[in-house]
Amino acid sequence: MIGDHLYNLDADPSYGKIPQRIMDALIRYGKEHLPPGGFLTEVLSNELSAVFKADPEVLPHLKPICWFVYNQMPNGCHGSRDHVERWIQEPTEGDQR
Repeated sequence: MIGDHLYNLDADPSYGKIPQRIMDALIRYGKEHLPPGGFLTEVLSNELSAVFKADPEVLPHLKPICWFVYNQMPNGCHGSRDHVERWIQEPTEGDQR
């Protein structure tokens, strides 16, 4: 159950360098299945084109963002565009959609 998934933000010191708005969007996506925006959708989909959508504040943190996705995000919510689309469509507990 996604609500039970705990993120270990202290698992890697580089996680603290990820801009807060990006970390917030990742956690909302993981817990609430909310679309994360163009850049993070590309990252979660394993699309190299994410590099071209990253703004100057985020680009230096691409490696820790990818590391966080790989090591901390729930299984099944990343890895391909299909996984991301299915995750967003999947209802969550208490979903009012």
